[in-house]
Amino acid sequence: MNAVDNGGCTPLFWAVYAGRPECATVLLAAGAAVNHRDTNGRTPLDYALAQYEEDDESTAAARAEVAVLLEAAGGLEEADLSDDDDDDNEDDSDDEDA
Repeated sequence: MNAVDNGGCTPLFWAVYAGRPECATVLLAAGAAVNHRDTNGRTPLDYALAQYEEDDESTAAARAEVAVLLEAAGGLEEADLSDDDDDDNEDDSDDEDA
């Protein structure tokens, strides 16, 4: 669930970036780490609030919908997290909550 790629991104980051609220909902319900940070310190909410050159209107609107979901689940922006708030438990193994 919280496996990371080379950039420190979990599946939740990719659902957010792609503007897929239905995927983000499933991942959050399954226990995805809402405040995990990538290798640059960004959280899924940071990704949801960012604007990307390649975005079209529908992707940007979907990402805004995902931002609402993340905030409701306790998601924070990088700037609002202290070092102790990171959901990453220093164990990037898959299914770390199982």
